[in-house]
Amino acid sequence: MARRGGLLALVALLAVVPDAAACSCVDPDPASERLEEADAVFAGRVTQINEHAVPYTVVITFEVTRAWKGVTGPSVSVRTAKSGTACGAWFLLGREYLVFSAFESEGEEAPPLLHTSACSGNNLVEDAQFDLWELGPSTPITDEDADHPSD
Repeated sequence: MARRGGLLALVALLAVVPDAAACSCVDPDPASERLEEADAVFAGRVTQINEHAVPYTVVITFEVTRAWKGVTGPSVSVRTAKSGTACGAWFLLGREYLVFSAFESEGEEAPPLLHTSACSGNNLVEDAQFDLWELGPSTPITDEDADHPSD
């Protein structure tokens, strides 16, 4: 009986303690507002996922197909948290995404790096048709841009 009471107390405690470790996002702003707030907005196909480059972080490399802001080269790398509970964005190798990212500094000595999260409003291009329409014309990335990479 004491075991049952202890179990009930634990369940009651878990029911009232908020999940502080979970990622919680509000609905994303319209794409036009996210464009203004972001440092880089682009569509690109995931070519590499490096889970070992930086602790607690995943570095995603994209082959850029279209750009709206902040990207001029044919490829760009973006960091995100490794854990979904830390609002890490999920990307699949070979899939094309619309990505909203911002520069994040690692300290005074280090150059700022692009970062995105689950709350940034990223989406598969095939599911982002309204966002793409709202963003308007993009700048196509061509082989001529290879001399000016964004990484």
